Amino acid sequence: MKEGTFTFNGINSEQFGVYVSSTPARVPPQSVWAVGNPSNRNGSVYRNLGVFTNSQLVLNLWFSNLENNIDDIFDWLLTDDYATFTPWYDDKYTYKVLANSDSSFEIVDSDSTVTTVKLTLTVYPLKYINANLSSRTVTNNSTFTNPTKFKSLPYFEVTPATSGDVTITLNGVVFTFKNPGSKFTIDSEIPRTSIPSKMVGLDFPVFKSGRNTISYTNVSLLKVIDKFVRRAA
Repeated sequence: MKEGTFTFNGINSEQFGVYVSSTPARVPPQSVWAVGNPSNRNGSVYRNLGVFTNSQLVLNLWFSNLENNIDDIFDWLLTDDYATFTPWYDDKYTYKVLANSDSSFEIVDSDSTVTTVKLTLTVYPLKYINANLSSRTVTNNSTFTNPTKFKSLPYFEVTPATSGDVTITLNGVVFTFKNPGSKFTIDSEIPRTSIPSKMVGLDFPVFKSGRNTISYTNVSLLKVIDKFVRRAA
């Protein structure tokens, strides 16, 4: 990826003639702690809840007024939900970011040729490893190795082999779908399945850190997107 460029919702900034003037300060997300003050001892008690808050990323952008329409750039960058974002300085990862109000897009300076803008993005605390965002076909009794210390919330596309129940077993935990009949999906990140009335139980598959074993019954084709993550920074 060219220096000073980024992709936002799948579109490279070069297509809009938009560039980042310098590498931004990278602010890691903060851990969330529970704090207690027991009456029978000195000091406070701290417990790490294992989750993180969102952080912010400030991009100093510039683009040529002779080649670009600022309204089109506004429409591209201001979103109502998380958008995918990959910067040139960390191009092995995809972030989830949000720029959801006019205050996130501040015009700093503009003349007859160039406009400079400060774009403030709200950043989801985990970033996705790009190599694990592609679907792959899974054979029975396969092993997945999650290379990070964070659990992963995968996406499954399941094609039954015949009529009857389908089971998927991940690390000894069985997920059962009663006679789904046709192809269906499981998205652990949302979480949601395309056939909620046929799903037994409320739990969704999770890839733990390290080795994960997956098997299935009555499945002719299983495709998985791993969605392995690291801390966003």
